[in-house]
Amino acid sequence: MKGPIRSGYLRVIEVRQGPEVGCWLRKARQFVESSRYRDAQSAYHKVLQYQNDNIEALLGLATVAARQGRIDDARQRYQDVLLLDPDNGSALAGMSVVAGDDPRLLATLERFSREHPAQAQIHFAVGNLYVRRGNWPKAQTAYFQAFRLDKANPDYAYNLAVSLDRLGKKRLARRFYQQALGLAQLRSHEFDPEVITVRLNQLSGGDS
Repeated sequence: MKGPIRSGYLRVIEVRQGPEVGCWLRKARQFVESSRYRDAQSAYHKVLQYQNDNIEALLGLATVAARQGRIDDARQRYQDVLLLDPDNGSALAGMSVVAGDDPRLLATLERFSREHPAQAQIHFAVGNLYVRRGNWPKAQTAYFQAFRLDKANPDYAYNLAVSLDRLGKKRLARRFYQQALGLAQLRSHEFDPEVITVRLNQLSGGDS
């Protein structure tokens, strides 16, 4: 269309995030961090009442569902996010947990990790998929990249330790098990610290 735009012919649409949305998102994050998943779920639903396509809320509901063992619900929420944002790294990483052994997903995540090398959760997801295939060397490499990018994440330290342990690198494994235990006191995590303590006692008798 040529010619000047006449006054009143077109107008800009502004979308604002109201204070209610921000407030409920903050509450939901706090609930997830303290493992209050039912409260987190309620808070994220409050957000969706204001913005039904809020990606953070959809991702949050997926995370809560996965941690509660509601795998089908988690998968659906991740798929909802990917429909809105096909290259969303968090959703792709989450799908690696709930999608099963899909070789296409590994290829997608590897491509995404090359295009977005600074996203720790993608490297972590790649590592998890390699573990399912029994490829511990590649899993260890991916876990190392994840932990290098986020040294405060206890789950990243733990999975790196497990991969090193499986590869016979006991001294390094012990180091990262200890880091995982320390970080677990500061952030929520998915592993059982008592299991690490038992394994550290087993490793105390020798180095590799």
